[in-house]
Amino acid sequence: MKIKYSINFRLEKRKDKETGELITKNIPIRMDFAYEGKRLTYFTGYRIDAEKWIEDIIDPETGLKVKIQRVKKNTTNQDGVQYNIINKHLEELKLKTEEIYNKAKINHLDVTNEHLSKHLSQVFNSTKTTSTAQTIFWDKWDEFLKTHKVSDLRRKQLKSTKNHLERFVQQTNYKLSFETTTPKLLADFEKFLLADSPDKEEYKGLKKNKIPRKKSQNTVTGILKRFRSFLSWCVLPQNGAMLKENPFSNYQLKGEIYGAPICMTKDERDYLYSVDIADERLSRVRDIFCFQCFVGCRVGDLITFTKDDIIDNTLIYYPNKTKTENHTPAKVPLSNKAKAILKKYDSPDGKLLPFISEQKYNDYLKELFEKVGLKRMVTRFNPLTMEKEKVSLSQIASSHLARRTFIHILHRNVKDSVIASMSGHVKGSKAFDRYYDVDDDTRQEAINKYLD
Repeated sequence: MKIKYSINFRLEKRKDKETGELITKNIPIRMDFAYEGKRLTYFTGYRIDAEKWIEDIIDPETGLKVKIQRVKKNTTNQDGVQYNIINKHLEELKLKTEEIYNKAKINHLDVTNEHLSKHLSQVFNSTKTTSTAQTIFWDKWDEFLKTHKVSDLRRKQLKSTKNHLERFVQQTNYKLSFETTTPKLLADFEKFLLADSPDKEEYKGLKKNKIPRKKSQNTVTGILKRFRSFLSWCVLPQNGAMLKENPFSNYQLKGEIYGAPICMTKDERDYLYSVDIADERLSRVRDIFCFQCFVGCRVGDLITFTKDDIIDNTLIYYPNKTKTENHTPAKVPLSNKAKAILKKYDSPDGKLLPFISEQKYNDYLKELFEKVGLKRMVTRFNPLTMEKEKVSLSQIASSHLARRTFIHILHRNVKDSVIASMSGHVKGSKAFDRYYDVDDDTRQEAINKYLD
């Protein structure tokens, strides 16, 4: 006997109470199972925007409609769940419904909506339970981000870490909860981050700024450290004691490895400051970069500076990155060259300089250095290959090069405490200590002075 039934997936039709128009965003995906003159409507557990749903397509050969009923490729829903995860769940739901129905008919059982719903709930109950536990986990993340006292930059990094973890859960279908947050999860997450590549099938069709970049071990260790800070927060009784012990207590993080900081020489900086640049756009970028070289700030602070931050020809500000650790403002007396740059610009909104986006700033700096011939070959440590390599200064020109140059030019003749009071480094900073590695010029000076 041939058993007849049909299974269809559809978007729930619901009208806005105020406008009366059909809702098109974040709509529940329903399964309709028609059998023996009856119909079971079952919520699949996922929602999607109408524009991201494919009902059917026209077969180019026959001209007939072909039922698709799937989420469009390379899209995600409002919870960040990718199309392939949702479509896989729909297929599993369909197969399981068929299995439950066919098994009941073979055993001559009376099939009802209650029978089907009960068995479907039993099958997907673990998923539902996990979903609830996972929701609790993400809710704690959101609470952590909202209440944890950190700098804006740190908060941005913590949000990025959460995004990495969400992508890991989606692509691996990991049953994430506080109960499953173990050293094994940490190991799996680390492997995922190291293998994560912009060439993965899941990222095809996404916008460039949504595609993750290849990560070095240093980057991965930084992500894991921020994950560790969240879990440490979750251990505390005042935050719910979600964990008895931080799983990082039994997980060995790999140390971060950095080479000596690459800097411009004073001659290179002065050449860039004075060279004629006909291109107005690159000329502005040069001014912004040179001003940064003269004050030594991070780019995240640079973009916030206004005229109010200058008092008696001194730039005074609280570095965003370390403001929760260091309550003393950075104070940088403006040099004559820095003041000359500021005289060129008088923005009506009070901004010191006509800053652009960080990404464009870094892109334009490489173009600028190439244009003016700042192409000295330098040796850098490549964190991806973990090897040293020769590159042109123009290839690695970035906003942080200005900050490094500021410290480099001063470090041989000025006390580190004086420099730190201007750069905003906190006491004991490992990043700051890297500038005090002995350089080649210092060695040569020692030979010339004491051995010749």
